[in-house]
Amino acid sequence: MKKNFILFLIYLGLIVIVFLIFKNWFSFYSLSSGDWSHKFPEMIRGFTLYPYAWDPGFFNGLGGTTVFLLALNTYFLSTTSLLFNFFHVPWVLIERLVWFWPFLIISVFSSYNLFK
Repeated sequence: MKKNFILFLIYLGLIVIVFLIFKNWFSFYSLSSGDWSHKFPEMIRGFTLYPYAWDPGFFNGLGGTTVFLLALNTYFLSTTSLLFNFFHVPWVLIERLVWFWPFLIISVFSSYNLFK
């Protein structure tokens, strides 16, 4: 019984530490900075559900092929378009649901499994 309680306290402490470190990821403010830009509603409405290999904003605005990023762009554009256009989820929540929270969940569980 005492061992289970100690393990519970350790897990609870780890959850509190993760929450304190990533507290901005749980707020309702935009996380835009650096390479992660804020997407305005007009921009998201133009996203497509289908993959495409040409990005007009790539290579200094002249456009260019993004075949090497096709899987990543398809995941980003299709999930964002689906959540925004059909389910009317705001961008602040989409960036967390699609990118940040899955990363956090996978990293915590994979670290737990590695430690175990």
